[in-house]
Amino acid sequence: MSKDLKNLTKEQLIEYIEELRKQLNNEKFGMYFDRKKFPEEVADIIKNNIPILLRKSKMEVLNDGKIDNILIKGENLHALTALNTINPAEGMIDVIYIDPPYNTGAKDWLYNNDYVDSEDSFRHTKWLNMMEKRLLLAKELLKDSGTIIVAIDHYELFQLGMLMNQIFGEENKYGVITVVHKPEGRQFTKGLNPSNEFYLIYGKNRSVGSLFNVPLSKKKAAEFNLSDSKGNYRLEPYMRIKDGDLNNRENKPNNWYPIYVDVENNIISLIQTAKSTEVYPIYKGVEKSWSTRKELFQENLNNGDVEYKIENGEIVIYKKYREQESIKTHWIKKEYNATVFGTKVLKDILVNTEFNFPKSVYAVIDALKITASKDAVVMDFFAGSGTTGQAVMELNKEDGGNRKFILVTNNENNIMDDVCHPRLKTVITGMRRNNTKYSDGIKTNLRFFEVDYIESLLSKDQSKYNLVERCDGLLNIMENIFDKVKYGKNFNIYLNLSEEKTMGIYNNYYEENSFNEMLKRIEEINVNTKIIYYFSLDNNIDEALENKVNEKIKGAIVKPIPSKIYEIYKRISDDIEREY
Repeated sequence: MSKDLKNLTKEQLIEYIEELRKQLNNEKFGMYFDRKKFPEEVADIIKNNIPILLRKSKMEVLNDGKIDNILIKGENLHALTALNTINPAEGMIDVIYIDPPYNTGAKDWLYNNDYVDSEDSFRHTKWLNMMEKRLLLAKELLKDSGTIIVAIDHYELFQLGMLMNQIFGEENKYGVITVVHKPEGRQFTKGLNPSNEFYLIYGKNRSVGSLFNVPLSKKKAAEFNLSDSKGNYRLEPYMRIKDGDLNNRENKPNNWYPIYVDVENNIISLIQTAKSTEVYPIYKGVEKSWSTRKELFQENLNNGDVEYKIENGEIVIYKKYREQESIKTHWIKKEYNATVFGTKVLKDILVNTEFNFPKSVYAVIDALKITASKDAVVMDFFAGSGTTGQAVMELNKEDGGNRKFILVTNNENNIMDDVCHPRLKTVITGMRRNNTKYSDGIKTNLRFFEVDYIESLLSKDQSKYNLVERCDGLLNIMENIFDKVKYGKNFNIYLNLSEEKTMGIYNNYYEENSFNEMLKRIEEINVNTKIIYYFSLDNNIDEALENKVNEKIKGAIVKPIPSKIYEIYKRISDDIEREY
């Protein structure tokens, strides 16, 4: 129980019983865990401090890339809170992949600065407390079509499954994939010898999201040996030949119709012309059938998925069968071996730096293949050694994608400074820390931020003023504009040349001379989109100021700060205080 009941008054006992009744009434299934017995200290920090993201330009890695990836150093609960303050209504993340602590009882993670071991009778409660807060904030960041993948092993599998059902809804569960990552099993294990872990995969809203049925094996991918602007494909006859008499004309009369091919003008149609040749599905003198009816044939034709070939003097109709493979729930490939393709890969990058249990980068790549489109934003807030970041970059290199990542990790045991950041830097630049060559590098950028805090004062207005002075990093991420090109008294100006955007941040009370100076410098920048942020105690746009801006910069977008950031922070901190 959360309290020593012997010391409570009658009124306090009644209040406590009512509190428990409310909690139990809200439970949708048979899992209950005490959220208040062991409050998480890092959650208490948010109650009186506004987390922000400070830019650390000296830690950034720029390699002539158009993609700006984000690496955040700090407590992930605080980073998630900060990102939520700039989260657009539609969400900002397409895919979340996380590999949280497995809570094996082997003192492999800290709760309130103490290692949790197998003798701790509340270790599952502590783990659920930790996970629930982060998953709730992560869900807010996901787009409606977004997907979350949580890697876990058997120690917390069942608890996690119930928690995920509670937060995301069982109706949004795609399923559970078993990944064989240690074929030889764990040594010295009593009873069953685990050789696998699990991916729990959920959508935020499955009715508007989906997974991608892409081939994960090289053998399967090799079957799709042709490509066009839409991707890889293989050709399959449009005529149904197999299954004997079942596909004969008399059994499928609606799939018997002429297709007209004008070879001279390279035209396929259902309408006959003077130069076209009539083609029916006839095989060795037997009247067969096409694979679709007329309506679907026309749709496939309109989509560019029909072509013909001349074979032995005859016209043969083909359909482009797009690259795909049904997603199985049991994944086994030698590339998933965490020792060979996790530990050894990391040692090769960092020159024998030790890190326990890094993931196989290929297991993460395949997880992204089925969830992340080529323009997806991928987040990992248990980033650890940075495997997810490398997986995103390697996958982009493989398929020409433009995915970007947002990674968050603390610096426990110097994991950020000694492992995650140098790993990503080496993958991007191609050079190891000892100046030896690792690879040819990857054309992309890494922007670096650190979680910091602003005291939430009794004076709301003073808190807002303090916030606006230090919110550049949050706005950099929100607008995807990072290059600081000009600055002056009370303002900074940033540029994203590849996206034709510039942003001016005026971080003080309005003062005419300095504000006009900012506008003048923004006006000199030749890009399509110009955004101006100015200090406002509420979230309303000053129409007079907006008119003034548009007189000087036609079409400029004017936005107030930091009221919305502050109000979202207060909502999150109040929720944490109320629930935990």
